[in-house]
Amino acid sequence: MIDDNGATSASFTPEVTGEYYVVVTNSTGCSVESARVSFTATVAALSFSDFSLKMYPVPVNNELIVQSDLNLNDLRFDVTDVSGKLVPVQYIRNANQVRFDTSKLSSGVYLMRVFQDDAIIVERFIKN
Repeated sequence: MIDDNGATSASFTPEVTGEYYVVVTNSTGCSVESARVSFTATVAALSFSDFSLKMYPVPVNNELIVQSDLNLNDLRFDVTDVSGKLVPVQYIRNANQVRFDTSKLSSGVYLMRVFQDDAIIVERFIKN
């Protein structure tokens, strides 16, 4: 478990693999602990051999763009929340760019998974 030593903001973005939870304490000293969530840190560089992607803007508001100088039509994409649950996201794809509509996502941390044959890339992004 990771101790953030008194973080008080409404959101927290983990940077290392670990198990995270929240303890809320009221003014009388009563506390309650949230469910625990496992988080696996991901590598920042998106690349298969001879293949790289750019993902922007991060953090994202209404649209996330994935771009490459290679053909993206042969790739499969999905988005999960940090607990691993698939999140439905609509997108428009052409050969060198995929535009994801993130306007309906709640604020938080998400994982973009990109599949090519037997390889997978996982990249984290933040929705404002």
